[in-house]
Amino acid sequence: MPRLLKQFIYGFLFIFVIGAVGYGVKSLFSTSTVSCFDGIQNQGETGIDCGGSCVSCEIKNLSPFTVKGASFPSSNGGPSSFVLEIKNPNKDYGAESFKYFAIFYNGKGAILKTIERESFIYAGETKLLVEANIDVGGEIITNSEVTFSDIKWKKKSEGWDMPVLPMELKTEKSGDVFAVSGFVKNDKGYEISKIVVNAILVDMKGKALGVGKTEMENIQPFEEKNFYFLVNAINPSLNKEVDLKGTKSYIETKR
Repeated sequence: MPRLLKQFIYGFLFIFVIGAVGYGVKSLFSTSTVSCFDGIQNQGETGIDCGGSCVSCEIKNLSPFTVKGASFPSSNGGPSSFVLEIKNPNKDYGAESFKYFAIFYNGKGAILKTIERESFIYAGETKLLVEANIDVGGEIITNSEVTFSDIKWKKKSEGWDMPVLPMELKTEKSGDVFAVSGFVKNDKGYEISKIVVNAILVDMKGKALGVGKTEMENIQPFEEKNFYFLVNAINPSLNKEVDLKGTKSYIETKR
């Protein structure tokens, strides 16, 4: 075989082998798991990072919860309370569960306490997140930061719709605290797994002075349940300012 031809064949084989090895290495390192957070519509997605093997584009494009300013009724040297109004602006989707993480600060910006809780919300619903008797060592909560995570969305058409139940509520003074009582009736033809009754004591101007809540579980169809609980997260010096007829109530129901 002529020397020139032999050099050509060897050179071609060398280039072929190097190219094959390079391709294999590239394939090895470029192969990755499906990413739903790369900002690119790929991998069978029907939108950017949604559809296909990623979360549906309908859920990805849902609006986040909106939050109104929190209030922190407290007693002198005693526990504080937390009231936060949130709204789910999505008319067709509710969240059968979500987690929220709250950080409470004093006037100097120091963290006093953190809490992590789980709740739920229906499509288009406005609800209150209420936490009573927060022990912050006698300090006063002046600000909070709340974040939401692990939201499990569910369509209203799939049965995740808010049942509105009749309720009666009464507030009476009982010593240095206030007693909230009444009843709630399940007038639906199905069992309700949980009912939470929240009560907010207010003054004549509607300012929150104390909060409390009670929970009832497994309420059968057409069953009526009485409730009674005390609200004591309040400065006793403000007792005379409580508007007994102005108590704000909010009922949470979970099917």
